Amino acid sequence: MGLIAVIVVLGLVLMVVAQRRVGAVVTPRSAAGLVLLLLAVALLGRSIRIIPAGSVGVVDLFGRVSAQTLKSGIQFVNPFARVVTMSIKTQELKEVMDVPSKEGLTMNVECSVLFHLDPEQAADVYRTIGQEYVAVILEPQFRSVTRGVTAGFEAKALYTSEREHLAQVITADLQKLLGPRGVLIESVADFQRIVAQGISPELLRWKGIEATTKIAESSNSKVIVIGAGKDGLPLILGGQ
Repeated sequence: MGLIAVIVVLGLVLMVVAQRRVGAVVTPRSAAGLVLLLLAVALLGRSIRIIPAGSVGVVDLFGRVSAQTLKSGIQFVNPFARVVTMSIKTQELKEVMDVPSKEGLTMNVECSVLFHLDPEQAADVYRTIGQEYVAVILEPQFRSVTRGVTAGFEAKALYTSEREHLAQVITADLQKLLGPRGVLIESVADFQRIVAQGISPELLRWKGIEATTKIAESSNSKVIVIGAGKDGLPLILGGQ
């Protein structure tokens, strides 16, 4: 409605200017014709939309979302419709979080997930979740799944070859949850490279306790002083 009002006003201004310069009388019919011409040109311009590469367009006509999305390139749409551009390129979400281990330890890790929007479900995502789908469903699910998976593994899985399997489990679980909703998970990236940075003093103390326990169970003679070592770790004296 705002566009139509602007066109009508512009048409009237042009008619007044033309009448003053030429001295001709502008009839209502010619005035209406000029306004209609300007309106047609404006509507034609609004009917042409350009969708960038790596994106799809979601057509929203007065709150009614079309199930058919627009592919990249030049597209013709209803001039009164709103076209929302949504990226279908691979994106990365990085998270720093505290995760539990099977032994009950808490470790700080940083990991990222690669994902992209399913172009066939872009309209459904926009209608049911919105453009901020990453913050609404991906971020909380990524944190929840990661914590749930690490809780089933021992802490050593984060710094041994088992971390690759752990990343695959997280990827599979995320895909099961988010794939049907239009967010496709490609992989959990950087997890293997930077998990070692998340090894905490608590984890190192736990590994020290494990090592002390194994030594205590050995057949060699020794004296163990509980809580005498640095950070409260047992101190082993003697032995053969």
